[in-house]
Amino acid sequence: MKPPAPPLPEAFCAAKWLQVTIDLANGTTHSCHHPERHRIPEEELKTNPSALHNTSFKKSVRRQMLEGIRPKECSFCWKLEDETATGISDRFIKSSDPWAAPYLDNLLKMPWDADVNPTYLEVMLDDLCNCSCIYCLGSISTSVASEMHRHGPYPVAAWRNRMPLPNPPRDPQVYSDAFYRWLPEILPSLHVLRITGGEPLLSPKWAQLQALLRGQKSPKLTLALNSHLSHPPDRFDAFLKDFRALKDSGHVGALELFTSLDAWGGEAEYIRHGLELELWQRNIRAFAEALPGTPIIVMCTFNLLSFSGIRKLLEEILEMKKIHSQLCIDAALLRYPEYLFPDLATPELKAKLTSALDFMKAARQPGFTTHEIQKFQNIHEALECPMAEEELARLRADFYRFIHEFDRRKGSVFLTHFSEYRDFLIECKKAFLATLGSSGSRPGSLTP
Repeated sequence: MKPPAPPLPEAFCAAKWLQVTIDLANGTTHSCHHPERHRIPEEELKTNPSALHNTSFKKSVRRQMLEGIRPKECSFCWKLEDETATGISDRFIKSSDPWAAPYLDNLLKMPWDADVNPTYLEVMLDDLCNCSCIYCLGSISTSVASEMHRHGPYPVAAWRNRMPLPNPPRDPQVYSDAFYRWLPEILPSLHVLRITGGEPLLSPKWAQLQALLRGQKSPKLTLALNSHLSHPPDRFDAFLKDFRALKDSGHVGALELFTSLDAWGGEAEYIRHGLELELWQRNIRAFAEALPGTPIIVMCTFNLLSFSGIRKLLEEILEMKKIHSQLCIDAALLRYPEYLFPDLATPELKAKLTSALDFMKAARQPGFTTHEIQKFQNIHEALECPMAEEELARLRADFYRFIHEFDRRKGSVFLTHFSEYRDFLIECKKAFLATLGSSGSRPGSLTP
C-alpha cells in the first residue's frame, strides 16, 4: 500500500500560478520545468506586461486544475503519482515550498482568469553561452546554435531538438521592455528572482538587471543565479564582488548560486561540452569562501549518460559538504530529447542508480537531506515504469545515430569516457542496424 501523499486538491499545483520561467530572447514562458515552453502573445503584452506570466494559455490550464482536470502538459507528475510507490510528485514538492505554501488557500479562491504575481520568477536574459551541453537547445545556447548552423540537424527522429526555433520573435526587445516595466511592480511580492541563460555571466544584460535591483530595496527577495562556473578567476571574482554587494547594501535579502553537473570527471565534461571541471571546483571554493553560508545548489539533470558517474558525483558532493555546509544537490529527470531518456538504459546501468541511492541513504554526517534523497528516489521510481519494446528499440537506434554524429562533430570518442556503456552501445547498434533494411546507410549519412 502506498503511503499517503501530502494533502493537495486533485489536479492542483501552485507552480502554475506562482512559478514562472520567462525566456526574453525567444519570447516564451512556462511554469515548472516539466511542461513545454509556449510563446508569449505580443498583443497581450501591449496592455498587460504580466502576460509574460499570465498568458491566456496558462490561464486555461489553471482552469482545468481548478475543475479537477489533469492537464496533459503535467503528465510527468500524474505518471509518478499513479505508477510509483510513494506517489509524491513535484507538484507536492513545489506546492509545499516557502514561496508557495502560504498562498494555497488564496489561489483556490481566485477566478481562473485572474492575473497573478509570481513569487518565484526565473528569467533567461539572453542565449549567450560558451557551452554546448549534450541535451541543450539552439534557442538557449549560442554555442549549440552555432554548431547547428555549421552542421545541420542530427540524423534522428527528433531532428529539430537542437535547432534554433523555426519562427523567432520579430522583435525580442518587446519582451525585455515588458519585463523591465513589470519587474519593479512585482519585486515586493517576489520570494525568488532567479537569473538564467544562456550563461548570465557572459550577458551584458546582467549589469542592466543589477542596476535595476540597486534602484529599490527588496529585503525579502532571494536573488539566485544559474552559472556553469567555467569562468577564469578574474571574471568570476569580479562577479562575486558585485553579487555580494547587492546583499551587503540591503538591496536584496539573500543570495543563492545554482550550478549543474550530471556526472563526474570526463563523463561530466562530455555531457556538458565546454565545462572545465577543475575551474568549476575552484569557483565553488571561491564562492563559498566569499559568501559563507550562502546556498550552493548543484543541479543534476539525470539523463541516459548519468548512470555510470552518478555514484562518483554524489561521493564528491558529500566530501564538499564536509567543507562547505551550504552545498546541496538537486535532481530532475530529463524528458527531452527522447533519445537521451534514462528509460533507455539496460537493467545493469539502472542498477548503478540503485547503488547510488543506497549510498545517499547510508551516508554519514553531513549526509544528504530528506529532500535531496527524495529527488533521486522519484527518478528511481519513475524508471521502474516499463517502456514498450518497439519504442525502446526506436529510441536506442536514435541514440546510436546521435552519439555517432556528436562524436564526429566534437572530435570525441564516447567509449573513452563511458566504458561501462559498451554493452548498452552494442544493444543500441543492433537496434540501429535493424532499421537499415537494404539501404546500407550509416549514421553519418542519414538525413532527417
